[in-house]
Amino acid sequence: MGKAYWLGVIFVLVGGLSASWYLANQSQNSLLLLPQQIENLEIVKPFVFDRTDSLDWFFLAPEPQNQVHWNFTLKVSQALQAQGWKIIVDPYFAEQMQYSGDLQLGLLQNRDSFFNQIQAHFPNEKRVVILPNIAITQVVSDSILLKSDIKKFRTLSFFSYPKSREDEAQFFLPCSESRDLKTGPSELGCFIRQQSRPHYKVLSTLPTPAGFLLKYNSTEFSLFLL
Repeated sequence: MGKAYWLGVIFVLVGGLSASWYLANQSQNSLLLLPQQIENLEIVKPFVFDRTDSLDWFFLAPEPQNQVHWNFTLKVSQALQAQGWKIIVDPYFAEQMQYSGDLQLGLLQNRDSFFNQIQAHFPNEKRVVILPNIAITQVVSDSILLKSDIKKFRTLSFFSYPKSREDEAQFFLPCSESRDLKTGPSELGCFIRQQSRPHYKVLSTLPTPAGFLLKYNSTEFSLFLL
C-alpha cells in the first residue's frame, strides 16, 4: 500500500504530467549532525525543537513506506500532544502507526481545502500535521507549503538514502537531469543523492538506525534516517 500511496500523492502534486527543475540552493543546506547512529530523537531535539512557542504549525513528513520514520514521527507527535498541540494525521499514517491523533484528514481527498479545514477545527490551537515527505518538503517545487499562505511553521522531513553509488541505481526515487522528467520525485531523488554522497563511506559502516541532519532552510530540517 505504501507504493500506491506514494503514487497517489505524486499524482496530486504534479498532476501526472507537470515538470519542474531542481532548484535547491545548496548554500541553504547546513549540516547540523554528522553521520552517526540515531537511536532516538534526543540528539536531534536541540536543533529541531527549540523555540516552538513561536510556532503555530509543526509539520512531520515521513516516507510512507519507512517504519523507522513512522516510529520517530509517533514519538514526536505524542510528545507535542502532551504539551497541548493538536495532531492532524493523514489516514494512511494513522493506520500504519496505529495512532489517530486529534483529527484524521487526507491530503489526497482534500487538497484544495486542506489547511482551511484544519483551521476550522482548531482555530486557536497549535497544530502538528503528519503528511508524506514529498507533499511537504520544500525541496520539491510542488510542495503544498510553497503554495500556501501558512506562517509560523517548522518542518521535520525524513528521508531514506542510498549508501553507495551502486545503491543509487536501486534507490526507489529517480534522479533525472532531463527537463521533461524533472518531476517532484526526481527533484527529491536528486537532492537525496547529492546530500548523501559525501557520507557514503561512513554511512555504509554504521549500525541502524543511522543518518545525519541538515537544516535545509530557515523553516525545514531534513533528517536522513535508515
